[in-house]
Amino acid sequence: MFASYTTPAQEKQQVKDSLLNLAARINKVYPTVRPYSIQIDRVSDRVYNANFLKQKIEKGEIAETFRARSFVTFPSFKKRKFVLYGTFTHVYQKESLRNTESLSPTYPQFRDRRDVETHDLTLSINTVYKDSLFGKTAVFTSALMLNSRNFKSVEKLRGLFTATLVLKANQRTIITAGLIALIDPTANLPFTPLFTYWHRLPKQWQLDFVLPSRLYLRHPLHAGWFSVGTELSTVHGFKTPDQSILKGDYEISNILLQSGVNLEYPVRDGLLLGFRTGVECMLAYRMVKLNGKSSDYVSNAKADPTAFASLSLAYVPGLKRNKKR
Repeated sequence: MFASYTTPAQEKQQVKDSLLNLAARINKVYPTVRPYSIQIDRVSDRVYNANFLKQKIEKGEIAETFRARSFVTFPSFKKRKFVLYGTFTHVYQKESLRNTESLSPTYPQFRDRRDVETHDLTLSINTVYKDSLFGKTAVFTSALMLNSRNFKSVEKLRGLFTATLVLKANQRTIITAGLIALIDPTANLPFTPLFTYWHRLPKQWQLDFVLPSRLYLRHPLHAGWFSVGTELSTVHGFKTPDQSILKGDYEISNILLQSGVNLEYPVRDGLLLGFRTGVECMLAYRMVKLNGKSSDYVSNAKADPTAFASLSLAYVPGLKRNKKR
């Protein structure tokens, strides 16, 4: 899965003496640490309404949405309490705008049918440092993220810092709280609270809550897992519009909320196959000048909720195919 704050979500589960011991324990319950993964989404057609410079400009249909995400973790360097590692993420999205109807005579050029493609390549250099604070385990992370639409140049540079304190950690409940600091000229809020709650419920059910990214109820299913819940994610992209009124480079941000059911099963040792389906809601779609404030968007859109289906494959170290959960 690729949520807006993937790294803090993976680092939430810290138990007892060390970060590594904790991650190993929780990964046996449910594998959140996945060094390599790929995910394919198909989204059904939906009606949208678009604005340009605060004016209603067009309405139409978003059709044939295809989304592919891949994630790779590079080898890490470890020294006592410090870990250094790299990640690479590629998100590709293509969709067609059909049956468009212009709502503004000022901008007739937006009437054409067209395909919209976005690429987002992110190379991230990450650090993790664990220590103790107020007698409890504390985890500090940082990430330097380089974004581009191709492999030729870096179009955006961002920084991410988190500080997490393990408030409670035992076999039944894990609670952490912290703060996320984002260095990004586009962000309206540089600080975001981070809170996680994992709890064993009766009859082998588990509650997995990570603010601000996901809420799941999960249950072991033979050698795999069944989950029901909701997850927040963001699809970024860069675009140079072919319009005389829009000059320069722009950044596209699409915040999505996907709710539904998820089935995951190890097809062989170390390989986890997942299928997820449900309803996708577009919470916010904005296009802003590159490195401009998100609140100063030139275009935004809203779309009706619609159905989606997702297929994923991930490598999970230590996962056993024939082990009953």
